[in-house]
Amino acid sequence: MSKVGVAILAIGEAEGALVAAIDRDPELSVIRRCADVAEVYAAIRAGIASVAVIDTHDPDVDAGMVAEVKQSHAMVILLAGLTNAAEFKTWGADGVAQPAAPASVVESIHAALRGQGDTDADATHQPAPALVSQTSLQETSEKTSKLIAVWGTSGAPGRSSVAMMLAASLSEHQATLLIDADTANPSLTTMLSLDSDAVGMGALARLAHRGQLTPAEITRTVTSVGPQWDVIPGLSSPQRFRELSILSLHQILTHAKSCAPLVVVDCASGSGDPVEGEGERRPTTRDEQVGEVLRMADHVVLVGRGDVLGIERLEHAYAWWKDLALDTPMTFLVNRVSALTAGARPANAVAQSLTPIAAGQQVWVIPEDQRVAAALLHAAVPTVTKNGAAHTISRLAAELIGEDEDTSAGPQQKSWKHTLRQRRS
Repeated sequence: MSKVGVAILAIGEAEGALVAAIDRDPELSVIRRCADVAEVYAAIRAGIASVAVIDTHDPDVDAGMVAEVKQSHAMVILLAGLTNAAEFKTWGADGVAQPAAPASVVESIHAALRGQGDTDADATHQPAPALVSQTSLQETSEKTSKLIAVWGTSGAPGRSSVAMMLAASLSEHQATLLIDADTANPSLTTMLSLDSDAVGMGALARLAHRGQLTPAEITRTVTSVGPQWDVIPGLSSPQRFRELSILSLHQILTHAKSCAPLVVVDCASGSGDPVEGEGERRPTTRDEQVGEVLRMADHVVLVGRGDVLGIERLEHAYAWWKDLALDTPMTFLVNRVSALTAGARPANAVAQSLTPIAAGQQVWVIPEDQRVAAALLHAAVPTVTKNGAAHTISRLAAELIGEDEDTSAGPQQKSWKHTLRQRRS
């Protein structure tokens, strides 16, 4: 009978005794003594190991790492002392054993293979709350909450300012949570003049990695910027983007949806490169982060700039979106449009240029409005005016939540919204 392959990542003098104990077992074999987490992943994904024995003292070991190994259909036994065992049992591993007791490690492996889980389980042993309760949270939140992803092209089309104005407009209807998930250029903290040291996505990601993220932690992290309007600040530096793993991002957004009826997520443009399946690559890439936000969204607002280069980039972004094969409703939003960049009839020109790209889609055209830049200079949200960008976005916000559209502006304002005609065969 073939033996079960075991990959072991142990720190210190205990490794030798653990390897010897596992190899003495007639049903087990240590196939790799790993120096780091990357070697554990390699052994699991190569199919030569089906059990990973991992020391919790390794700084790269967390609840997200455990979940990724299990997604590869491997079992995980964590090595931890008695004082910390209760915490590590919430990480969703198949067992927790003391590194100083090799026999208990072997028994934990056999218990996992028999499907019995941790042999030292007690009343406090439960799977990782964030990973197991995730489905029930979604089932509850999907009925009461809507996540709107504001995504767009590179080249500063105004994604963050659109996300900010959209959240401000939505908050006039229902409580709204704005999340800065732009890991390339997190800017909402500066735009809203928030404390640069305020906790945000980085702190929530660390809680998710430890299996300690809850809706209550989301509530404690938010910064209030107006009536019915809260913000979760982004990462303190773009260089820290890998701290936001796909699993932690998923958990943050899932819990956020249980905290507010409307969630607006400002995300990066991405590179346009193909995105591999969840859990397939480490370290996390920005494209994977963007892809996860788009997968979780109930509606996507795709922002592009209203000039020749902006329309071209919008075409590339939409092609990348189609490669994701999502059926999420989408609204095109072409920003900063003027007669100078799009001709005497800019709205019609934009609609005409987008028709070959996305026939049948809805597009909103946002006029160039210097009042937006002036407001941001003073860390203020642009106010709604009859012919301004903020007014158009407020009408978009009302439509996104099914409110009656404001028609007081007359036919001139209606020209800023188009449904692109289907192409004739």
